[in-house]
Amino acid sequence: MGKISSKHLFFLIASLTVVSIKTYPTIFTKLSGRDTWICLIFASIFIFFYFSFILFVYKKKCCYNFIEIYTSSLGKFLGSILIGVFILNLFLTLTECASVEASAMNVNFLIYTRTWQLLLLTIPAAAYVVKRGYNAVLISVLIGIFFISVSGVMLAIMTAKYKEYVRLLPILEYGFNYKLLISTIKLIGAYASIAIILPLFCDVKDKKNIRLWGILGLLFVIQMQIFSMLGNLSTFEIDIFNSMSYPKLIQTQLIRHFGFLEAGELFVMLQIVGGWFIKLIVTLQVLMKILEYYKLNRTSVLVAISIALFIAAYLCSRNLFTLFKLLDYYVYINFVNYVIIPLFVFFIFLLRPKKAVN
Repeated sequence: MGKISSKHLFFLIASLTVVSIKTYPTIFTKLSGRDTWICLIFASIFIFFYFSFILFVYKKKCCYNFIEIYTSSLGKFLGSILIGVFILNLFLTLTECASVEASAMNVNFLIYTRTWQLLLLTIPAAAYVVKRGYNAVLISVLIGIFFISVSGVMLAIMTAKYKEYVRLLPILEYGFNYKLLISTIKLIGAYASIAIILPLFCDVKDKKNIRLWGILGLLFVIQMQIFSMLGNLSTFEIDIFNSMSYPKLIQTQLIRHFGFLEAGELFVMLQIVGGWFIKLIVTLQVLMKILEYYKLNRTSVLVAISIALFIAAYLCSRNLFTLFKLLDYYVYINFVNYVIIPLFVFFIFLLRPKKAVN
C-alpha cells in the first residue's frame, strides 16, 4: 500500500462524516424536533472527546496498526471476531452510501430512472477508483471536498433570506427528556463513521502530526454540521420539515434571486452525488486494506464486494420508507460497532504494558 500525509486526514475525515446528518436529518428531528441542534452539539462534543481519546492512545502506545491493536488487546480469537464485526459494519456503510445516493437522486431529480440504474453508474466507478490505489482515492477526495465546501458556502449565502431563526423557539419546550437522549445517541451513530479512518493511520508518513490534522478535520465537520442543522430548522416549520425525506434538497428549491437565478438544486446535487461517492470510495479503500492483511486476491475481492453491494443497495433503496427504517437501525449499529467497541478495545490497549510495535 502507498503512504499518505497527515494533512490528508483533514479531507478523509470530512469525506466520512459530512453527508449522513446533512442528507437524512429527519430520522433525528422526528424525535427531538426543533431542539435537534442542541442534541447535535452534545453529540459533537462526545465525538470530539471520543476521537481525541483514540488519537491519544495511538500516540501514547506508538502503535498505529489497527488489527494488531484489536488482537493484542483481546487475544487473537476475540480480536479477530470483532475485526470481522468491523468489516461487516464497513459493508453496511457501503450499502448506506450507495443506497442513499441512488434514492435521493431518484426521489428528487431522476424520478423515471430506477435506483438500480443509478447503482450501475456509482458502484463500478467507485470500484475503479479504489482499484487504481491511494492516489486515485486521495485525488477524488481532495477535489470532492473542495467543491462540496465551495457549494456549501454558496448555498448558505443564497438561502440566508429564507431562514427565520424564530422557528427555533421555544428552545427546550418540553425540557430534557429521553427523546433528546435517543436523538443524541443516533447523531453520535451518524458521526461515528469517523472510526472508518482508524485502519489508515498506519499508512500516514508523518505520524507526529496525526493528532493536529485529525482534530482540525473533525472541528471543520462539526461547525459545518451545526450550521447546516440550524439552517434547515430555521427554513421550515418543524412539522413540515419532518414530512420531508431529504429536506436539504427541498430547501434549495426555494432559491430565487433577481427573478431568474434558480440553480440551487445544482449545488446540492453536487453535494449529494460528490459527498456520498467520496465516502463510498474511502470506505471501500479501508475495507480492501483490512482484507489485504488476510492475503486475499485484491481484484477478486473487489469484484465480489461490488456485486454484493449492488444487490444489498438495490434491496434497500427500491422502497423509500424501508430505506429510512433501515437507516434508523443503522445509526444504532454504528454507535455500537464504531464507538462502543473501539472505546472498549482502545481502553484495554492503553492499560496493557507498552510494546515496541510499528
